[in-house]
Amino acid sequence: MNSRLEDLRHFLNSKGIYAYLLTNSDPHNSEYLDDHYKKIEWLTGFTGSNATVVVTMDEALLWTDGRYFVQAEKELKDSGFELMKMGEKGVLSVSDHLKKLLEEGRIFAFDRDSITASFIGKIKKAEPDVIFYDGEDPLDQIWNERPERTAAPIFVLDNEYSGREYYDKLIELQDKMNDWECTQFFENKLDNIMWLLNLRGNDIRCNPVAFSFLFVGGGNTFLFLQNKAVSEDIRLYLVSNRVALCDYEEIEDFLKDYPYEGPTMLSEDSMPYRYWQCIKDGSKIKSVPNVIDLMKSVKNNIEIENMKKSFLYDSLAMTRYLRYLKTSDLTGETEYTIGKKCDEYRAGIPGFLGLSFDTICAYEGNAAMMHYEATENDCSSVYNKGLLLTDCGGQYYGGTTDVTRTVALGEITDEERISFTYVLKGMLRLMNAHFLKGCTGRNLDILARSPLWEHGMDYKCGTGHGVGYCLSVHEGPQNIRWRYNPNMPETVLESGMTVTDEPGVYVKDKYGIRTENTLLVTDDIQTEDGEFLRFEPLTFVPIDLDCVDVNLLDKSEIRMLNEYHKAVCDKLLPLMDSDEAEWLLEATGEVK
Repeated sequence: MNSRLEDLRHFLNSKGIYAYLLTNSDPHNSEYLDDHYKKIEWLTGFTGSNATVVVTMDEALLWTDGRYFVQAEKELKDSGFELMKMGEKGVLSVSDHLKKLLEEGRIFAFDRDSITASFIGKIKKAEPDVIFYDGEDPLDQIWNERPERTAAPIFVLDNEYSGREYYDKLIELQDKMNDWECTQFFENKLDNIMWLLNLRGNDIRCNPVAFSFLFVGGGNTFLFLQNKAVSEDIRLYLVSNRVALCDYEEIEDFLKDYPYEGPTMLSEDSMPYRYWQCIKDGSKIKSVPNVIDLMKSVKNNIEIENMKKSFLYDSLAMTRYLRYLKTSDLTGETEYTIGKKCDEYRAGIPGFLGLSFDTICAYEGNAAMMHYEATENDCSSVYNKGLLLTDCGGQYYGGTTDVTRTVALGEITDEERISFTYVLKGMLRLMNAHFLKGCTGRNLDILARSPLWEHGMDYKCGTGHGVGYCLSVHEGPQNIRWRYNPNMPETVLESGMTVTDEPGVYVKDKYGIRTENTLLVTDDIQTEDGEFLRFEPLTFVPIDLDCVDVNLLDKSEIRMLNEYHKAVCDKLLPLMDSDEAEWLLEATGEVK
């Protein structure tokens, strides 16, 4: 029996609360969380990044997406929570399920610091007579010995890396405010605030961000930071840029008391209800797609130059790691020890700040869990046979990297080789796409999936996501996915954007295969039919030819594979010693 769930229900019952909603987020709509905000993990034991919970006296449900189905089934065992597989046939969405629960007179509680204003707006529209509990978050009342919020030192990302002065970005933001006829702007997303001000921190593991809020109005910029994270150098930097430094804890009072003069621009899709309500009481709100999301998604020339350098040395480290896997006796090794070996190769790269996410090193059936994480006390032994999947990346002053390779450690099955080859076909087709300007990722997703769909196979996640610049490894608004979602606006791909290309196959308890490169959108050609774009790979890491069934590749795919491996050699050989170079040349031998 889950005693924490029982404590929560006891509290809900004492307040007459019928249903309670909790999401895996924080006041900044972060994907990855500081320990202070891991409420769902504390309550349920589920450690995935995407989760929503609904609790009543009669049921406890947890929704997550296809990346985490296998993991959630394992972690929710004996938790008292039932897994709701998002997008699966017969599974209601969170909002549709709440519509069934909420009736006139029933009291509904939710975490006002993380549930967005747009979501609550939909609930209010669907069930206008529901009563909203106006007390503090119920889980806060029962979580004793909660970790303190991290407040790590903040630093400035110099112009040699950022490529743009803060003030130049502020002018662009103010122009967008004028376009929407807004006099104030409020931002809660940490990566957007860091990007705008050329600041970085370390408050969330693997994410160089600092807990903060930003408010622009009346010709002034107000930045809310935790006092103990701010050094004298940062204070002077903010003063020199005419940014008013405020206490992070005072944001709610500030929003309530500010003398609003016109509409305030924000994004209700990422804004917690608590802060939206503070502004709503004093100002008209214009909810628009997050303008800084789009501003930072298009990298400037200096960022692109630095990214290429960071990816080059990251690819070199990853290739050395693959050589270690393919040439070593792995007897006695585990997923955990091998994953640490991967991290060691990356840690020696100039400008390395840390990992961009915890390395996923998954052997055989564990790799079917897309975001599996081996720990020292919970991991599988590795042998010189079967498939090993490694998904990893680094944070550098000059960019953020993300790469996945699956390799054969010895003999593999025909089924595994066929699945690997189908994944490779899709990855190559997408990487080599030429497309008209105006396309979104949904127009291109079929290139990666078609080799799998032709054989009744699929992977339950998107094909690609944007990648930040010394920021979040998962960055929007651009992405590559097939499913239409009316609640998720599509973003046109533009030159200077980055996206990942990562199709896969995941067979429960047997194996998981993913091959991932990060790509840069770049200009291609101009014809009478329009302006064309293409992808340029930033990742240069060999594909394990021991996993490839060449008979399943057509002539164009063989050409693509050989051209990619030639580019890998052209990039990496000048940086290698003779033994490494000899191995790489053999590993990338021409396929016919």
